Amino acid sequence: MIVYLNSQGSNLPLPAAPAAPAAGAEGAAPETAALVGDAAAGEKAFAKCKACHTIDAGGANGVGPNLAGIYGEAVATGRGGFAFSDALKAKGGTWDDATLDAWLAKPSAFAAGTKMSYAGSSNPQERANLIAYMKTK
Repeated sequence: MIVYLNSQGSNLPLPAAPAAPAAGAEGAAPETAALVGDAAAGEKAFAKCKACHTIDAGGANGVGPNLAGIYGEAVATGRGGFAFSDALKAKGGTWDDATLDAWLAKPSAFAAGTKMSYAGSSNPQERANLIAYMKTK
């Protein structure tokens, strides 16, 4: 509309271009950042994770690594010598809210070639709850 009016002699400014996404925002699910996780609900949601993971301090690795104390640690390190995929090792970074959220949303998109068979959770609140629970362990 503005372009048309300007072609007819008006001198209206064009609207500003939309802002670019913040650096490092790709892969993160921004709707989860604003959610408050419920650790008790996260513990219930973690029940399906127990098929492959333990989360108690000193627990053994299973099909997947023990996740006790994972929050704040470097991605794909430690965990009692667990054999992480090369894809996950190549990711780098730290297991923080944004990284865990992206991972839980769709592990195969986060690290193509990962060994993790879990398809991911499309529910932002469930992911926030799981992250809140992992922070307590």
